[in-house]
Amino acid sequence: MNFVYIMHTKNLFCCHDSVLLILLIALIILVLTTYIPFIPLVT
Repeated sequence: MNFVYIMHTKNLFCCHDSVLLILLIALIILVLTTYIPFIPLVT
């Protein structure tokens, strides 16, 4: 029953929202990997 509910809510979200979510996660990872090496230099 829970699985059916999850699948139903997934269908409510467009593929567009999934792509935006993936891009957002990728952007966060990119920012983190870019700025983490500079954190010890700043502090």
